Amino acid sequence: KLIKLINYIKPDIIQFWMYDSIFISILLKFFLIKKTIIWNLRQSNLNFFKSKKKTLLIKFILIPFSYLIPNKIICCSRKVFSHHAEFFFCKTKLLEIPNGIELEKYFYNKKYDSKLSKKLNLNKNVKVIGFINRYDNQKNFKLFLEFINLLIYQNKNFNIRVLMFGENVDMKNSKLLSEISKYNLNKFIRVLGARKNIHYYYSILDYSVSTSSYGEGFSNTLIETMASNTIPLYSNQGDNKYVLKNIIDVISKQKPEEYVNLFNRINNLDKQKINKILKLLKVKSYQYSVNIMRNKYL
Repeated sequence: KLIKLINYIKPDIIQFWMYDSIFISILLKFFLIKKTIIWNLRQSNLNFFKSKKKTLLIKFILIPFSYLIPNKIICCSRKVFSHHAEFFFCKTKLLEIPNGIELEKYFYNKKYDSKLSKKLNLNKNVKVIGFINRYDNQKNFKLFLEFINLLIYQNKNFNIRVLMFGENVDMKNSKLLSEISKYNLNKFIRVLGARKNIHYYYSILDYSVSTSSYGEGFSNTLIETMASNTIPLYSNQGDNKYVLKNIIDVISKQKPEEYVNLFNRINNLDKQKINKILKLLKVKSYQYSVNIMRNKYL
């Protein structure tokens, strides 16, 4: 079917994303002799114990074919570029082009803030923490819940609420709901699932958190957070450290107290200093507009 589709469309360039798709390009090479083939790598350091064994196997298989099949290999971040170069992928074909974000959609909107706060019963004094991830081991939900649990324990005078978004992060996920109950966090956390209009919800978030522990390439949610007047508390994965350099720290140690410490340091700053951080984050986000990244493909 794929070969028939390609022959019907007759594209000059075919781009294959992620390892599974890239593997297909090897199988199709005989039929795509006259086509320009682009590989697009989206992951960095996979975890031997937690990543799918099939994915690990395909990654090893792709190494020799990286010299033969693609005309170019696009990496979505510096981390992805350096990791695959060290992993003996063809260095001369590697090219870094970060993800581009539709920044016109991501900004603080007072109307969304007011409307959604009312809908979710959030008062003005509450600190709202967002967690936007699909349900996956890579995202380290356990660490996030440990962080929230410790944060609430240490800041009993704070009015804290947590909104969790993402694929399978909903009321049908009994395993996640069980974990939330285990830490007695039911009254603090709401699971809201995947939202097509997620850009609206950033306006009610004070903080956005990522506890990813391995394999990240480039974090779209980080740029969305920066553009939306929201403070990021992010792990040192992918290009997070580079993107946030000289603005805000990233979490290097995967421990809940590290997240609590960073939260407390920022939360104790005066309004003027926080506004300065938010302004710097907004300005830095402009570097990752979809228009800038689109032009790098040309």
